[in-house]
Amino acid sequence: MSGISNNVFFAVAKIKTVFANDIGELKCGVGTGFWISDEKNKENIFVTNKHVVNYQLYSNTFGFKLKKVEIEFRKSRESEESGCRYLEGTPRFFEVINITDSLKEHSDADCAIFFNPKFNNKEDDYGLVCWINFEEIADQNFF
Repeated sequence: MSGISNNVFFAVAKIKTVFANDIGELKCGVGTGFWISDEKNKENIFVTNKHVVNYQLYSNTFGFKLKKVEIEFRKSRESEESGCRYLEGTPRFFEVINITDSLKEHSDADCAIFFNPKFNNKEDDYGLVCWINFEEIADQNFF
């Protein structure tokens, strides 16, 4: 056993991106990421690869800018009997409406985050089923 809870795999979600250039050509991309949450400060962070949100890194093609991002959410419910959460229905994508404010790209590493992303028309019963807590992330002291 790895020591990692089986539930942590539900922190992983798909991400879809659309890029556009000045003459209206569109390019689409897909990838994955995972959720980190700091429950104490009520902050949610979606971590993905920088090449997922930066078309130049993906294709070495200049001039395409990120225009649309959608992140997948799952619908879940809590069992009244056991208190456990169960997945229901089909996952759905919801559009990030604060890309400019929430997207942060690392200057060197292939890493990007959406810090407290906000979503267009996200239904309340679709949300984070599982996430990685800040306290569970290895820091410099760990190494």
